[in-house]
Amino acid sequence: MQQKFQETWRRASTTGKHAATFLRPRRTIVLLICAILALYLLYKVPSKSVPLESADSLLPPYDPSDTKDNIAFEHGKPKLQLLIPATSSNPELCKALLTSSILGYEAPVLINWGKIFADTNVNYNGTKLGKITGVLKYLESKQPDLDHRLVAIVDGYDTWFQLRPEVFASRYGAINRGLQDVTHVRIGPRAVEQEGLSQKIIFAADKRCGPNKGYETKVLCYAQPESPLPRYTYGLGTDVLDSEKKLPLKFRPRYLNSGFIAGPGKELLSLFRQAQSKIQLIKHNGSDQHIFNEIYGEQEYQRAVMRHRLETTRELFVNLFKRLFGMTGPSALDRNPSHIPMKWHDGHPLEFGIGLDYWLQLSHTAVLSEWDGRYLTFNGSQDEAGAESPRDLQISDDILDSAAPYEVLSKHDDQLSNTSWTDIPLYTNLWTGSIPVSMHMNGFEAMREAIWHDMWYHSRMRELLRGRSDTSEIGAFADTGEWLPWDTLCRGTEKEVFRDSLGPWSVSAEI
Repeated sequence: MQQKFQETWRRASTTGKHAATFLRPRRTIVLLICAILALYLLYKVPSKSVPLESADSLLPPYDPSDTKDNIAFEHGKPKLQLLIPATSSNPELCKALLTSSILGYEAPVLINWGKIFADTNVNYNGTKLGKITGVLKYLESKQPDLDHRLVAIVDGYDTWFQLRPEVFASRYGAINRGLQDVTHVRIGPRAVEQEGLSQKIIFAADKRCGPNKGYETKVLCYAQPESPLPRYTYGLGTDVLDSEKKLPLKFRPRYLNSGFIAGPGKELLSLFRQAQSKIQLIKHNGSDQHIFNEIYGEQEYQRAVMRHRLETTRELFVNLFKRLFGMTGPSALDRNPSHIPMKWHDGHPLEFGIGLDYWLQLSHTAVLSEWDGRYLTFNGSQDEAGAESPRDLQISDDILDSAAPYEVLSKHDDQLSNTSWTDIPLYTNLWTGSIPVSMHMNGFEAMREAIWHDMWYHSRMRELLRGRSDTSEIGAFADTGEWLPWDTLCRGTEKEVFRDSLGPWSVSAEI
């Protein structure tokens, strides 16, 4: 039966230059009859199912200016637990700790803290693959406490936070619902319902499949679906390689980036167990992102298999007609001489509920997007940078409804504590219109150094840390449970972190 499904799909999925095979004279009459029948079924026969559509026809999964939402968990709205893989401290790690602290996030847990990875074999790169083994060990040690908590895993040496944890939680819920809707369109509600598919884990989105090159023919790259962002997000040059730099600068984010991961602890535990199992099974060049790309690509390939296996007779004819006339987008199952297929599975053994943050609402991936964002204010004043955007840029309600940016200074500066989010410069993507919760500064190092002082809190970081220290300690936990105060972690980094000449920061020094 599986071979029959596969052969039927290969014949039906043939497009482009292969379509000539279907249009031989001896088959013309049969094809015309199929086309007429498909048209009749498509336009005359009502159906509650959703036909397969191209990514271009998909509406955005949600309005980026309307993200006010509640996180969808069975046990209410949980607190956010930050996990940061880091073996030692430096100024970049301290920027991540500082920005999360002043915005009100709980103290993060440093995964693999103090650990030395002696194995220098690139295929077992401890600083990358240790992220998988270290996070897995921690999640297993915290069962079942973290099962229903929202857990976020971020790269520690190039991540800055910009917005509060309540905005994070709100967007996590909104993005998941939007991605669930997109899944219904892509593979059909029948497959979603019968297989019990549920969107739970969100990764950051990237413009290219990486970091390893030469895998375009493998499932880990070609099976990742097209971006649901509008077809002309970057104008007429959208998805066209830059002619000068030969880089995908105007590509819509489509591929998984493992620098940001968020989901319930229980689901993340299953995902990281799968990731660890692949360390010894596949060639990954020491890259955790390569492994997660393969897991996501396999999930999406098998989702296409589910759709084909569970589509109705009506859907089969309709989709056949659409494919013959180029009315639908590509599928992971399309016949392509350069694509290496994988085994078809029954059920959903490779399903992990993974989706991507296409709109860059939770994490802005900087690589290949260094020129996509600007610092903008939203108080009605003219801004030349904002004028570059084709979108009507607005600040979203979830930001406005969160605590004011300087609210922790109410005891020290009443006037400053009343400053609104519309009065401060926020890093904004000009093309998606998103104001990200966090920024993954994995692009040019020179850019990361140049714009650090432009973050809205930079000129008052010492005051904000002092205000936050009134209600909580400043620092992080090692994954062993040891408390690591700010002075232990970050003394000696002040010149780069604060960029002033006031020396070390401590609670006593600020009183």
